[in-house]
Amino acid sequence: VFLDVECGGEPAGRMVFNIGAGFACLPKTAESFRQQITGERTSVEPLLSYKGCDFEYNPSYVTGGSYKFSHICKGKGRNIYDRAPFVEKEAFSTCRNPCPGAGGGDYYGVKVDLERTDVTTVLAVPVSGPGYGTSRFYLVRVRASPSSMKERLLANTAVLGWLESGEEVLDVMASGAGQPSIAGCGMLSE
Repeated sequence: VFLDVECGGEPAGRMVFNIGAGFACLPKTAESFRQQITGERTSVEPLLSYKGCDFEYNPSYVTGGSYKFSHICKGKGRNIYDRAPFVEKEAFSTCRNPCPGAGGGDYYGVKVDLERTDVTTVLAVPVSGPGYGTSRFYLVRVRASPSSMKERLLANTAVLGWLESGEEVLDVMASGAGQPSIAGCGMLSE
């Protein structure tokens, strides 16, 4: 999938994510995300699209340094299942992964191999807690984050995939260049 991002109304670039394995592991979660990326149901419900959504942004986060580790898009508060939170109990039991480090906890979906230097950022959605059952998703910089923060950022999420290209867009988002928002999004053709 791709996200075209603007910061302060100016184009920041395109991020491309590989989410193939995430679709197989958590089919309902991934299908809700996919349909909001493509916007294919906006004729039925205009809120079922990430296009035009903002990432959380607070200039004090930029100066404090924490913004560079995680970016949260709240979406428009809906999922494709009529806003009702949905549970994939069978899938959660088969794709449970322990959070890295001593803090413990679990995350689900694609296993994050922190030894791989090519996986710098993952795309995750909440499976409990704030944002669960909505259109919220996170971009977590697993290589750059301190261990204690990785645990907190990954816990209770489902990792759908990882960033393939566009790390520089995250740098622009973290620089304080203005409110980041999704100008366009969709699936890349094979």
